[in-house]
Amino acid sequence: VQLDKNYPDAFNNLGIALYAKGELEEAADAFKKAIELEPDLAEAHYNLGLIYSEEGNPENAVTSLEQAIKLNPKIAEAHFTLGEVYTEKDMPEEALSEYKKAIDVKPTYAEAYYNYGEIFAAEGKHDKSIAAWKKTIELNPKNTDAYFNLGIAYYNQDKLDKAISMWTKVVEINPNDHDALTSLADAFDVKGLLDRAIHTWEKITEVYPNDAEVYYKLGNAYAKKNMYTTAIPQWEKAVGIDPGLVNAHYNLGLVYQKIGKHDEAIDAYKKVLDINADDVGAHKNLGLLYQEKGMHVEAESEFAIYQKLESSQTAKKQE
Repeated sequence: VQLDKNYPDAFNNLGIALYAKGELEEAADAFKKAIELEPDLAEAHYNLGLIYSEEGNPENAVTSLEQAIKLNPKIAEAHFTLGEVYTEKDMPEEALSEYKKAIDVKPTYAEAYYNYGEIFAAEGKHDKSIAAWKKTIELNPKNTDAYFNLGIAYYNQDKLDKAISMWTKVVEINPNDHDALTSLADAFDVKGLLDRAIHTWEKITEVYPNDAEVYYKLGNAYAKKNMYTTAIPQWEKAVGIDPGLVNAHYNLGLVYQKIGKHDEAIDAYKKVLDINADDVGAHKNLGLLYQEKGMHVEAESEFAIYQKLESSQTAKKQE
């Protein structure tokens, strides 16, 4: 590309093109050349600050962005990016101030409202975060992150129906959104809507077949409906994907014990103890199983370990 070496806007435009191609170092050099030719070119300072921010260089980012704002306070994106840098530097008040300035310059700046909400949420100011995310959605009805976060905020306020409504909206926009689907299933479970929870978890397994936690929760839901033979394969899939999922092994032990499959129960509890040798319940249940099978030596050994662990835990609670 042939450039007029005395034309700073040409270097700034070249930097923008290089940035779009992901060539950040070359883009930064072009912006620096533009600034060298015209030190008061606010856009070049902003663009350079944006690159510093993306490269994880917050100090230089702040310097460039502040200079851009000093030269032209009406660059909303400079305020926004500076707010993001302050957020990364754990300076929430400064970040809020910059997001507010971005909104003052550009009242339709949905992303600024969204980040506003995230800071308020981190500070426990849930009413303010909810208001900010509602404004985000008003300006950008397709912002699934805002709907999802609204769901979390409502869930934390025990407003489950509103939370479900928000996560349902996410799924309407993006039917395979993992976080929204799992949150919906969890909310249905909490409300006791087991059939809807099961339906949602089953859908998740179709889209994300390697999610051990989902199979674990699906098994739990079936168990709550006393559908033990249907729960077992779900937990087996869970531990097949994640052998360290101790609660799934434990639940397998409980159900196998309940339906009289003692050998399978013993194997499941042994796997629990392979992961956590101090699991009190596994030792106790193993003792009971060995006792039922007439394996008295093994039963006494497990009961002794159980009693020792139980006494230790009781003592710690009394401290």
